Amino acid sequence: MKVLITDLTRMYDGHICAAGLDVDNGRRVRPVGRQRLPASMLANRGGVFDVGNIVELGRTRWQGAPPEVEDVL
Repeated sequence: MKVLITDLTRMYDGHICAAGLDVDNGRRVRPVGRQRLPASMLANRGGVFDVGNIVELGRTRWQGAPPEVEDVL
């Protein structure tokens, strides 16, 4: 899945939250891992996440449950 990153939020303890749009269908998604996303994944720290970047997440599966229905693992 390719995602156009539209939102980044700094979280506590050196982590981030990212959200964007699936480039194939425009559906809102929020990539989540088995653990929180570390801030080292930000583009200005050598990672891939920055507003406007298209990020290839690879194979994903929907993990969403209200109220976070956009979550993909």
